[in-house]
Amino acid sequence: MIGYVEAFERFEAAHYLTSYKGSPEPVHGHSFGVRVRVYGDPGNEGMIVDFLELKALLKNTIAPFSQRLMNEVPPFEHTSPTAERFARFVYETLKPTFRSAPLRVEVEEAPGCVAGYGDA
Repeated sequence: MIGYVEAFERFEAAHYLTSYKGSPEPVHGHSFGVRVRVYGDPGNEGMIVDFLELKALLKNTIAPFSQRLMNEVPPFEHTSPTAERFARFVYETLKPTFRSAPLRVEVEEAPGCVAGYGDA
């Protein structure tokens, strides 16, 4: 049997794309939503991963970006912090913790505008 555990966090940040249709776009803000799912077999314990641990890992990963200009926070000092790149950043940060478990990260930049990255 395969199931999943999900954590969701929201944070406020500003960003701009360094080359949007050929030129930099104005700085603007979003209320970003980040969803992480870890897939697996609940096993005998009936649990894939502890919700509290997953939520804490996600909070720690996104904390440096909260209330900041994302373009000034590593690793986005030299590249546009798109939702797609941010999803990949969160995935690559969390994946070592869940080596063998499929992992999926989704970043909502605005209602209905979601980018994802992951194994599942």
